[in-house]
Amino acid sequence: MQVEPGSPAEEQGVRAGDVILKIGNRKVDSVEDAVKLLGAAKTDKKPVLVQVERDGMARFLALSAKAA
Repeated sequence: MQVEPGSPAEEQGVRAGDVILKIGNRKVDSVEDAVKLLGAAKTDKKPVLVQVERDGMARFLALSAKAA
């Protein structure tokens, strides 16, 4: 719903209103799913590929573990 201004996520292209569809190869069905999967990425300290829907179009963002 929102992205903190100046945050690593914002710096890497995440925008308010983006709908997270997938994190890595896992479908996201809820906020809880997203939190769990992004937390795992942060723990692994590896970049993660996130598929988001923005303005009716799907796009991919590569997020560093810092932004996850």
